[in-house]
Amino acid sequence: MDLIDELAGKIISIRPTAQVAQLKEKFGALTVYMTESFNEVNDIVDWYAKKSLRVCEVCGHHGELIEHKGQWMMRCNEHKPKEESSIT
Repeated sequence: MDLIDELAGKIISIRPTAQVAQLKEKFGALTVYMTESFNEVNDIVDWYAKKSLRVCEVCGHHGELIEHKGQWMMRCNEHKPKEESSIT
């Protein structure tokens, strides 16, 4: 299951009326902005943001944070660009 699908399922199960205002990748991490703040939803969103820093954004396998040509990304060995600088 996709990380974003997992997160959406958790949010819906906790707070069915919660709405996501924006979802994006920022500095290699999943970043989610909600239209309203609910502590229990914020905790889940924070947990998934941290989890996103351990998985490849292409395939979902274990990854590491790398910088490539000014872009931060989470990649496994298979999906790393040819030249990168790892910070982990």
